[in-house]
Amino acid sequence: MRDYVLVPTDDDSAYRIICRMDGGGISDVRTGYLVQTTCEDGGRRMISDVTELSDADMTQSELFRLYYSTGLALPSLPDEVGNFSGLPRTDSLTAAQDAFYYFGNPVDGSKTGWIADVTQIQSIVRSDIRGGAYIDIVQLTFTDGSDPINVQMEKTGTGYWKPTGIQEDVSAMSGANVLPVSADAFGAISFANLPTLNTGDIIIFNFGSKPVGGVTLVNQLVNAAGSPVIRT
Repeated sequence: MRDYVLVPTDDDSAYRIICRMDGGGISDVRTGYLVQTTCEDGGRRMISDVTELSDADMTQSELFRLYYSTGLALPSLPDEVGNFSGLPRTDSLTAAQDAFYYFGNPVDGSKTGWIADVTQIQSIVRSDIRGGAYIDIVQLTFTDGSDPINVQMEKTGTGYWKPTGIQEDVSAMSGANVLPVSADAFGAISFANLPTLNTGDIIIFNFGSKPVGGVTLVNQLVNAAGSPVIRT
């Protein structure tokens, strides 16, 4: 196992654990488990049951958000190494198919993946403090017909594409001001006007669907190189 993240549930005695694993060379295979705990004498909490998550318990859209939008890094490969699926990563659509190739598709190839199709819904050439950047927003649809998900893809300096963020169905308002929401801070700054807010102003977030794993708000200042310099 390369990395994992714990995702709380509505039940204080249960957590979901999402694991990112290597298997058979370079790959990005993710699995999830529901871990039930119980309180023993002395206040100690013990694991009482572990159940693997599947599309029989949740929609594939919900599982995708759990796997890729709760804290684990997005799939990434050095350009010179190759790819997961054998598909080229020189355009955003096949790069997205490659990046999420193992979603519902085990390393042993015992079943097909859960992504039914990938379509481009927006293409942007933007200029910001980092210089020019090529951004595509692609939409993933799933074999169970659950809600599609939009993924932000960015073209690297070597001509390959990689995922850089998941676009959640969320909007933000402060009074009459519409606040920019994007998969990353640069997207929010680049694609919308930034209103001036005052101390004490209330911001209301509206979610199109219930967030998986809850919501964390971060106050962050980003410098010209794209690195956070203040984070609270």
